[in-house]
Parts: sequence; structure tokens; C-alpha cells
Amino acid sequence: MACPTTINDFITSPKLNLVFGPWSKTEYYYSAGNGYHSNDARGVTIGSGIRANGLVRTFGQEVGIRTEIIDGLQTTLAVFQLDNASEIVYIGDAGRTEDSGRRSRRTGFEFNNYFKANRWLTIDADYALARARFRDPDPEGDYIPGAVEGVASVAAIMDDGGTYSGSLQLRHFGPRPLTGDNALRSNSTTTLNGRLGYRINNDTRIELIGFNLLNSKHSAIDYAVDSYYYPAGSTTLQNGGPYRVFHPIESISFRVMLITRY
Repeated sequence: MACPTTINDFITSPKLNLVFGPWSKTEYYYSAGNGYHSNDARGVTIGSGIRANGLVRTFGQEVGIRTEIIDGLQTTLAVFQLDNASEIVYIGDAGRTEDSGRRSRRTGFEFNNYFKANRWLTIDADYALARARFRDPDPEGDYIPGAVEGVASVAAIMDDGGTYSGSLQLRHFGPRPLTGDNALRSNSTTTLNGRLGYRINNDTRIELIGFNLLNSKHSAIDYAVDSYYYPAGSTTLQNGGPYRVFHPIESISFRVMLITRY
């Protein structure tokens, strides 16, 4: 029987947050600091041999504006940059993540809106766009496989604190690179989910939740795997290059939940 592998790691994460305002219901802020991402334990103990760290340092900074200058509307616009000391990537053939040993950088912006239209209706709309690249050169390319580029979400929440409540949420994930040279990309994915609630009393309610209400035929996850074949008349295995593998999202489905507090 093989002995279990134990790896210990620690890291410090100082941070700075500055907020200026509010002036005319608007404030400005700047945030910066160190953080970390924790690697998949399998990638640490099995790994590629590149690194054996459980924690990898990150440094991020963000500048933004928050405003409520329009009555009922809270808006935040932020520009960010995030550096990873070593990017983790998903290995489709192995079914696990692995430390690449390459530094990466993400830059982009987020635009978030929360609008209280009236006593019973709230609109939540968010959009984010990011550019993710490796910072260390490699013949395979500097795109980060699987790094999401653009995401958007729009939700309507209907709840006045009475007997009935409900919501609808439209979510969109844009296409993303699956290989380092960006030659193979995923498709985009859009889903619509919903919820209906009935409040029996202050402590108990029933909810009907619907998933993929448009029955979209999209994928939940995409990744690239290498293809291999034997040429005609040959016994030598050849690499045919990467191709896209995907897991489809579940077709339209519903779930009933009984929620109670005591």
C-alpha cells in the first residue's frame, strides 16, 4: 500500500482599499492586494512535476466607480488586472487540473446594475469582459485554454413579501479559447432559468425551479483533447491534433423544493 502524500504551504495576503466620496451619491475606489489560488490536491500530489505548491500567489488591482445618481439604480463600473504566479489549466484527457508553471495576466472590466423598479420588481443586469494571456512565451501559444472572455446575466426578481414570488434569469457565456494558439474555440452558451415560489407562512414555502427553459442545445463545458489514429497500412500511432469535446447542458427540467425554518 502506497503511503499518503502530505504537502503543507502558507502565504500572506496584504491588501489595500481606498474609497473617495460619496459626492452626489457617487464614490470612487481603488483596491489592490495579494491573494492566492489553491491548486487541486491531485495536481499537487500527482502533478506534472513543474511545481509542488498548494498555494500560488496572485496580485490584483481594481479601480472603479459606484453611483446611485439615478433613483432606484445602483451601478458599478470597475476595471481590473489580475496576475497569477502560475496558472492552473484543465487537462481534458486526465480529467483534472494541473499547474502550468507559467505566469498569467487577466485584464478587463465589470459593469453591474441593480435596479429597484418598484415595490415588487427588481432588475439585475451584469456584464464582464476579460482578456486572459500567459506572460511566459511558449510554442503552444499565449492564450489560456478555457479562460472565459465575456459573460452576461439579466435577471428579473418579483417579490413584494407576500404569498407569491418569482424570478427569471438569462445567462450567457461567450466563446473561449480551447488551445494555446486560439485555433480551436468553444461555442457560446445561453440559458434561461426561472423560479416560482409560494409562501405558506413565515417559516415555510414551496418553490418550483425550472432549468434551461428554452431547451437550448448548448454545451455546459468544452475542452480540447488530442486525437490518435493508425494510418492505413501502418502500425504506428499518429497524433491527429486536438478536437473539441463537450458535455451538453441538461435539457429542460424542473425541481420542486419545500423550504422550512424551525
